[in-house]
Amino acid sequence: MIFIVNQGNLVKEMQNHIEGEANRMNILVIGGTKFLGRFVVQEALSRGHQVTLLNRGNYNEIFAETSVEMLIGDRNSDLEILQGRTWDAVVDTCAFLPEQVTKLTKLLQGKTKHYTFISSISVYQDWVPEGIDESYDTPTLSAEKLQEVMNDSTVSLPGPYYGPFKRMCEVEAERHLPGQVLSIRAGLLVGPYDYTDRLTYWVRRVHQGGSVLTPENPHQKVQFIDARDVARWILHAMEYQVTGIYNATGPEYPLTFEQLLETCQRVTKSDAAWVWTSERFLLDQKVAPWTDLPLWLPEKYPLEEGGEPWRGGGSVNCKKAFAAGLSCRPLEDTLRDLWQWDQDRNEASLKAGLSTEREQEILRILKEV
Repeated sequence: MIFIVNQGNLVKEMQNHIEGEANRMNILVIGGTKFLGRFVVQEALSRGHQVTLLNRGNYNEIFAETSVEMLIGDRNSDLEILQGRTWDAVVDTCAFLPEQVTKLTKLLQGKTKHYTFISSISVYQDWVPEGIDESYDTPTLSAEKLQEVMNDSTVSLPGPYYGPFKRMCEVEAERHLPGQVLSIRAGLLVGPYDYTDRLTYWVRRVHQGGSVLTPENPHQKVQFIDARDVARWILHAMEYQVTGIYNATGPEYPLTFEQLLETCQRVTKSDAAWVWTSERFLLDQKVAPWTDLPLWLPEKYPLEEGGEPWRGGGSVNCKKAFAAGLSCRPLEDTLRDLWQWDQDRNEASLKAGLSTEREQEILRILKEV
């Protein structure tokens, strides 16, 4: 068999290889084995970078046959293991307490060029208006209130303080590493290895077929982003020294609940039929938004008494991130990979969504109304 080689392409590949070696980075990942972190490591390795992990040793076997350096320790007590080391870039996937970021970023001063902090769109005071961008209000806690919360043994952290804590982490990172921080305010991360099971619920439920209890408005907008796409963007940001604060969710176009369900139906080849059910009925039946029916936030009723409905939860503005290189793979690809991963788990119990028994009970009551 004769292979014909295009000399121009061969030269280009050699140049890319040489440039890749010259631009090879040494990257520290805090965490790195659970969901987003593992994809960051995989993406970094695929680009030829050297990776060091600092974590408690859970699931490190997934990188046992790679060049990844493993540092076993707890970020809350063992940061001295990083002393005397430097990295081109650092990714912090798991901090939620300001003190965690303070300690790490102070240690990293003069020892890294770029620090990525995984924040959250939960930093915003609410999701009432549509099109929330990075300038929307982000509440924090006073020093006195923070100390009070940290000293209260009855509070399970971060709990209700998750959003303010994440915002305070952003502030601490920028305070100690000014001009070097990329804060990613991520939306719902989805894809294989998603331990929240929120999107997984809908893929599995649609696959099962039959009458599917669905929230009132088929045109309600929903947002989420494949963790692999965020990982790819993080590596792009490191390589091009992208810094600042960015909302990061998807897709790049308005996606409705009905479109999501129909795509699940095509991917899983299901005979499912949607039962669009009024918000009032669902709430009267104690169906919890976001948890019992993932991705659903009531458009007519507030989550808290005296507030306003969070109509903007599915329309967060991510134009800044897309302009800075973020992109989303086709929805079908994410759903197909998620479905395959879920099937491989052999019907593992889900952490989100209604049980089969509860859904059938609600559908039966609905018929009797």
